[in-house]
Amino acid sequence: MNNEPKTNPDWEALMSQAARRYDGDADAFLRCAMAAYLDAHPGMREHLEELQLREQLEKLRQSGHMAEA
Repeated sequence: MNNEPKTNPDWEALMSQAARRYDGDADAFLRCAMAAYLDAHPGMREHLEELQLREQLEKLRQSGHMAEA
């Protein structure tokens, strides 16, 4: 599986333009960009939440706070 980002010159130009025009802090810009991405990709938010939950459960299992089934 290739994890390289798919780039398109048009999108790169739009993102560059948005970054130049944005007057807020970088964290707010990134949160807005991520929210827009998640809105445009139905199911991705749930997928990421599931990955996070699995990671938390694995940490609990490794620390002995939760038994393995």
